[in-house]
Amino acid sequence: MALPVDRPLLTTDVVPALGLDRPVKERLHSTLEAAWLLGLDGGGWAAVQNDTSDGPPSLLGPSQAILLRWLERWPHAVLRRMGVASPRELYLQLQEAGCVISRRNYGLALGCDGSAGSRWLNSSDESASPIVRRICAFVSGEGDPTQMTARWSDIYKCAETEAIARRGCGLKSLRSWYAEHEAVVPRQKGCAGLRWAQQVEAADHS
Repeated sequence: MALPVDRPLLTTDVVPALGLDRPVKERLHSTLEAAWLLGLDGGGWAAVQNDTSDGPPSLLGPSQAILLRWLERWPHAVLRRMGVASPRELYLQLQEAGCVISRRNYGLALGCDGSAGSRWLNSSDESASPIVRRICAFVSGEGDPTQMTARWSDIYKCAETEAIARRGCGLKSLRSWYAEHEAVVPRQKGCAGLRWAQQVEAADHS
């Protein structure tokens, strides 16, 4: 099922987009892998499951929606070796590869606010969420500049698609990903969420 481009992505899009409604043998991802991919802790994944069965669905967080759209274009990316890149490292790699992008648009393209790019480049970027780091790792890959820039181009396109669907404008005009009082799936925060993600990641690679 192709993801819609005329509306923001919702929690109800996760299961079909990641193939979790298919027979187990045909799936590229397990439930644990899906939660890990989207940077969700136990509560966040429970919200996805509950929205699938009860009540109106919630919006996915911007970074989650961007990654889900990107995985539609690069479905086998999770089966390849991922690079280990922080937002700062990826930005520098992209610059070396000839990509020109403002810090503001860089932060927005990763589903964060426009000031995030400057924060990441001016600090040790420990504030970057697990899902942002995951997107950076997917884009970085094995370090091939041509492939890396192609992956980044698609991340940017996916962010543009989501921004237009969600806020009615592209990244250059986007002020914020969030409207006032907008409800989204809980984003992973704090050490407890990070420990849960690390446990899932360890289980996936055991």
